[in-house]
Amino acid sequence: MYCPGPPGRKSGKLTLLTKIRPAVAWCSEFTDIYLAEDLSREGDQDLDDAEEIGLEPWDLSELCRRIYAGELQDAKTVAGILAYSNLRMLRERG
Repeated sequence: MYCPGPPGRKSGKLTLLTKIRPAVAWCSEFTDIYLAEDLSREGDQDLDDAEEIGLEPWDLSELCRRIYAGELQDAKTVAGILAYSNLRMLRERG
């Protein structure tokens, strides 16, 4: 299954984490947020001239700390990180 982001990666497994409506007051947009697992390289990134996308590993606890410190504020990013954190906790409990 092809994962459109991160570019140049193929996902062996996609899990729906959550569905959100980031601007419910003025827009009917829905955003599905997925966890892509078992990633492998698949071709090159196909980016626009002004586009640059890199991958950086982050510790989940550091990302959560940055959310609660107000350092990460993008709604879709925050929703994805917190949904993944909850899924991981549920998986660890069995």
